[in-house]
Amino acid sequence: MILHNRHFFWFPRRLYRWLILLRSHPRPSSPLNRLPLLQLYRLPLLLHPSCVDLRRKPPSPSRRSTVSKPENQSTALPVPANPPAPIFPPLSLNTLHCPYYSAHFPHTSDNGTSSRIYAAADPQKLYANVAGPNIILNTPDFPAFGRAIERSVSTEGCLGYSLLMRKAGEFSKKGKLQGVGTEEKPDLSQTYLRITLGSHMVNSPGIPYVLEIWPAGHYSPIHEHADSFAIIKVLYGTIHAFFYNSLVNSGGPRLIMDKVELKTGDITWISPQHYQVHQLKNLTKRKEDGGEGTVCCTLQCYQYAYNDKVHYENFRYIPNSSESSPTSSANDSGYESEPDMMDFQPNSDMSFGVFKAAIRREWEDYMATDMGRKEEAEFQAAEKARNLVAALNGSKAEGNADTASPAAKTAAEMMEALTRRERMAEMGMQASMEVRAEATMMEIGE
Repeated sequence: MILHNRHFFWFPRRLYRWLILLRSHPRPSSPLNRLPLLQLYRLPLLLHPSCVDLRRKPPSPSRRSTVSKPENQSTALPVPANPPAPIFPPLSLNTLHCPYYSAHFPHTSDNGTSSRIYAAADPQKLYANVAGPNIILNTPDFPAFGRAIERSVSTEGCLGYSLLMRKAGEFSKKGKLQGVGTEEKPDLSQTYLRITLGSHMVNSPGIPYVLEIWPAGHYSPIHEHADSFAIIKVLYGTIHAFFYNSLVNSGGPRLIMDKVELKTGDITWISPQHYQVHQLKNLTKRKEDGGEGTVCCTLQCYQYAYNDKVHYENFRYIPNSSESSPTSSANDSGYESEPDMMDFQPNSDMSFGVFKAAIRREWEDYMATDMGRKEEAEFQAAEKARNLVAALNGSKAEGNADTASPAAKTAAEMMEALTRRERMAEMGMQASMEVRAEATMMEIGE
């Protein structure tokens, strides 16, 4: 420690140096060692009152010396730095364990005890209920359930289509029509089905377990989830998710990342702190537009946090948000002013047991027709071709391309026949040629 000489102008320099040496190298046997050493520390206090901070202190952990600033020197203002880029936790889950939630969710409750375990257990329980390998749509008792739903929601007169018609205009300020003249129909693109499982358990917004059905080209409005937890598992098809920062923004919600594609078997999640505001879209093209028309089915499960004392029962959403919401831009909200918000109370279009039984009856009746049998034969042939192609790719990966050449030839012929069949059907060619193509396809399939 260095003391300025001006603090000791009246003290003999030699005596002061002698005291310093004595303090630095005391002799155990010397009687001077038994003198009160505090007198040495009192010297600066007697000399100058401002030296109170010069008393001995334990060294700092960093072991870095500090230099005191003069009293008349103003503290320098901090230099503003660029805000750090946000870091988001992973969306897709293979396993969901407590460490992440323990680190990010609130730790205290009303009684002062730690609620970390309970907060982490909320999504953990939901995940355990839906993530198992046996939680599937196409069960052994009804392996064509997904295809049956796809046909039902896209065919007039079927149960799924009728339920969608009943929901037309549910999330828009006014129901819009598509078509011309007498062919005008309600726009169903902003509709989806909510098929509920179980009953309301009073710990979630609506019934906690919901099978949501998204026909091709359909989407939801931008909405939030009442500050609840949610686990979402894709059971069939593909869905695209768009995540936003907030509904309450000047100029509307803004994307926080690019769109996320979730396929069959993928699991994602929502928490009060992360991914609370989103929009779901099935971007698959409709069959009438030349696409595959594949439906998407997701299993959603919701639950309020353990320390949530509000239990807001509604989902807030922006009407007609799909018309102006961005599809890929992360900096453009698509709104000229702050949009209006509305509340949606999570409802049930039908219970799962009743819905599955009705769809099964529809499918069995359809399979009894010539068109149904033809569609089933085409599907089985296409599945066989896909399996052969997958086997070929596996053989190539293992270096056995020569032994898989017969399978490759059969798969190529089957795919060519299927393509020819679809091409002739689109061109409206004669029935005799279509029948010959179908016979060729079935022969190869056998």
